[in-house]
Amino acid sequence: MSDALDAAGITDGGCRECAAAVWRHRVLILLVTLMEIRALNVMHGDSELQYSAAADGVILGTPHWRAYQNRLLGPVLVALPQFTLGGSYLHWYEAVTAALLLTVNLVGHLSWA
Repeated sequence: MSDALDAAGITDGGCRECAAAVWRHRVLILLVTLMEIRALNVMHGDSELQYSAAADGVILGTPHWRAYQNRLLGPVLVALPQFTLGGSYLHWYEAVTAALLLTVNLVGHLSWA
């Protein structure tokens, strides 16, 4: 199993320096993501409820602005875990935003590497 993972380039191949570099990259990606989440909270913290309510309104069929009627994927991505796992829409709005930021950072790193 380990040989298959090494061949696919998923592991570090047993190289200690490579393993350290892999972990440094993972920590760097996580730190960049956390800084982006913090920046979003600082910039949009006061209006986050309004943004969340606007996205929730799309799911409920009562969007705040006409322009949001054609933007359905984002609110649906937030509503899916809310409907399946429960919790508030705002909680899942923040969680999905963080997950999408992490995904973008990982894809960016993989395309750069």
